[in-house]
Amino acid sequence: MVHKGRGDPPRVGRARPLRGRAEELGLVLGVLRRTARGGGAGAVVVHGEPGIGKTALLAAAAEQAHRMGYAVGSGAAEESTRLVPMATLFWALRSGSAPLLSGETFAGLAPLYDRQPWLVDRLADVLAELAARAPLLIVLDDLQWADEPTLVALRILPGRLAGSPVVWLLASRPVPGGPLARVPEAIARDVPLTTVTLDALDDDAIRRMAVDRFGREPGPRVRAWLDQAGGHPFLAAALLDGLPDCAPDGCAVPGGLPARLLEGVHNTLAGLPADAARLVEVGAVLGRQFTADNAAALLGGTADALVLPWLDPLERGGVLGDDGERLSFRHDLLRLAVYEDLPPSARRRLHQAAALHLMPRDPVEAAPHLLAGTEDVAALRKAAAAVAFEQPSMAVELAAKAFGLVEPEDPRWTAVGAEVVALLARARRAEEAAALADRLLAHDPPPESVAEIETALTGALWSAGRLDRLREGVGRALALDGVSERSRLRLEAVRVLADSRDPLSGQAVLDRARRLGDTEAEATALWALGEIERDDGHLVEALRHFRARRTLTGAPFSLEEILTLHHLDDFDASAEHITRARRRLRDRPDDGQAMALGVAEMWQCLALARLDAAEAHAQAVLEMGERLPQYAWMTEARVVLSRIAELRGQGDAADREADLAEAVLSSADREVWSALLSLRARLADGDALDALEPARAFVTASLARRHRVRWDLDWMADAARIAVRAGDTCLSHDVATLACTFAERHPQVASAVGRALHVQGLIDGDLGLLEQAVDVLAATPRPLLLAEAHADHGAALLAAGDRETGAAALDRSAELFREAGATGALRGLQRTLRAAGVRRRWVTSPSRPTAGWEALTESERRVARLIAEGHTNKSAAAELFVSPNTVATHLRAVFTKLNVHSRLQLVKAIPQSR
Repeated sequence: MVHKGRGDPPRVGRARPLRGRAEELGLVLGVLRRTARGGGAGAVVVHGEPGIGKTALLAAAAEQAHRMGYAVGSGAAEESTRLVPMATLFWALRSGSAPLLSGETFAGLAPLYDRQPWLVDRLADVLAELAARAPLLIVLDDLQWADEPTLVALRILPGRLAGSPVVWLLASRPVPGGPLARVPEAIARDVPLTTVTLDALDDDAIRRMAVDRFGREPGPRVRAWLDQAGGHPFLAAALLDGLPDCAPDGCAVPGGLPARLLEGVHNTLAGLPADAARLVEVGAVLGRQFTADNAAALLGGTADALVLPWLDPLERGGVLGDDGERLSFRHDLLRLAVYEDLPPSARRRLHQAAALHLMPRDPVEAAPHLLAGTEDVAALRKAAAAVAFEQPSMAVELAAKAFGLVEPEDPRWTAVGAEVVALLARARRAEEAAALADRLLAHDPPPESVAEIETALTGALWSAGRLDRLREGVGRALALDGVSERSRLRLEAVRVLADSRDPLSGQAVLDRARRLGDTEAEATALWALGEIERDDGHLVEALRHFRARRTLTGAPFSLEEILTLHHLDDFDASAEHITRARRRLRDRPDDGQAMALGVAEMWQCLALARLDAAEAHAQAVLEMGERLPQYAWMTEARVVLSRIAELRGQGDAADREADLAEAVLSSADREVWSALLSLRARLADGDALDALEPARAFVTASLARRHRVRWDLDWMADAARIAVRAGDTCLSHDVATLACTFAERHPQVASAVGRALHVQGLIDGDLGLLEQAVDVLAATPRPLLLAEAHADHGAALLAAGDRETGAAALDRSAELFREAGATGALRGLQRTLRAAGVRRRWVTSPSRPTAGWEALTESERRVARLIAEGHTNKSAAAELFVSPNTVATHLRAVFTKLNVHSRLQLVKAIPQSR
């Protein structure tokens, strides 16, 4: 460390700004200014883990103090000098080209060296004399290693110099108990004491460090590395200093971490005992989090002997944390640096040992070790099968590695390839699954293999809406000789699913699958039966099948089950499913499952009129779709966003989302969604007659396709109004039939019964039915259905001449729409009232303010709370199932609306009652 005296410039080399510490530095400078103005002595104690930036903060404060006219003495304790009395303090007082203590003064203290009380007394007099000429700043870093006589002196000197302009700036790692803990207590009795605790830097500060280093924004790869630094300035600085100047422009950045970072981490850990260092290396291979028992197994002993003795020093050193169940690296970049510093052969052996130990206990945890440490095709296939439902993406990697290890001439090639196809389909990677299937089929495999490939392709073709290709492939496979009874059964189950028509055939396949004990065929048959029953409007039966399939397969959740619960108004049950899935995905992330969960949440929030949350989830689905093209779900996200824009009265935005939806429509769903979007757009333009053709097309397509959206209650009242206005009795009949059929089959669902009464009341012009609809829908959890029923009932009352009751009904409708943020609907209500000669001054534009806590959307508030609780962008993204970029976008909006510039300010800006 470079020690600086009063005459030295406080910084050497190329200076860089201190980023992300404005408030902390401000606290120190406040003490310096108060003392310089005659406010007496002061003291600041800075706490923080190793590498968190204590030294940088002290250097910046020393520089500012030097400019303010302070005489500065800076020093740091070192572990190697703990046995040298007063070494830390005297190094601070004697360092630099113009030290606080001259050689002559220092020599005059020598006779008192062995008599500490007299030495401290004399030193107080010397410092008081110096402070009479200029205020003093005495900086002492790394006090956790200070010698005991220095610590004793620090408990005495500040009090002795309380009347002099002396500021003590002390820094240490958090060390509970012991002599060091008594220093602040002693100082605070006589001198105003300020305590500063340094936490991780926020993402913006880390980004600005990169801009300082390169003069421009860093590239994607550098940003990803910086995210893994976890806000740790030492790791971030070591990373940035080790990169070439052209790194932000995408030049040849080294394949691994920069050598300077590896060297810095290596030096940081070099002082550890050999057993502690070995524990850190084993932990780096096990992952960001690991158990003491698993580490001990790789170390060849027990946790009591080889792990627990080293936890305390590793925690104090800022290397590991311990939550009572698992150990974890404090920073991903630290773990990666330790991992990369290991010789490749050592890494491989440790991965092999970890896989061998973990596979019988937890295949999911063993999977990444198999990927890194083995080329055993059988072991990789076994692991892929074991984690297929819990972590489809990891299963794909395992199976793909196994597939890459066999040649086309190998008898296993087709079978392993079929497994990869099935796993790609399960992971929602439809395009890759179809491409690999075509590659396998091009090699003219035997009939049994063709059956396996076509069966494996089921999920991919279904999710992509390519039902014609699914039927064609299944039919071709069933026509082949040499297909086993088991494979033929599975193909028949797939054919039932592809047709989604005949429940009797589906039940027959299910019964055969159960007799043969074929869980794959059974799962497909249950899926098919669920789809058939849902398409026919038998939702309780559909739910039973979907639930049975989830139980059979062990899947963490079922999107089909959740969406069916929505139709049944059981939002509490669907919320429980979502919560459980969130917990599972937080521990074991999977892109496909996260995207499916986003689809479930956006539809749930839209039904419950939580438009901000629905919008956020739909945007997250689209963002995940950029990495994992899933066009059916991306279409639905666009449909949701278009609907939200319509409800808000944002016609241009609704049209834009509809156009974007049209661009990604899957073939099977194109006609249904396209007609619905067209119906909505023309209604938004205010012309019900112009919406007649798309309304007819939508009902016809949804019936022909047997699409689940035909049971969506949202569109039915719109279609009924269009049919009545156009005098289209056929359309009226179809809409009323669908609504009444759904209600008759689900009399316990208030939304279904109320919507049926609403639709029939519109078609018949029956005030009594409309009033009954309002009464029934008062129990619905869907506010927009009740708002529409009040609106139509009110309009009918006005038309019948009952202005007072009609206006009151429209007032209730307006209140519901306004509470939901559906302010676009208010304009139609005002037109209805004006036509009846009634005036209302409703606010039809969004009432949310532009600044302050109330200006934040629900999604922005969730992000703000998580960040204030200490989450990084990455961990907040994992909590919300969005990308770190989405969190960063929300966070920028939060900072702007709350007028804050740091995470510390954000914590203070969040209302406590919230």
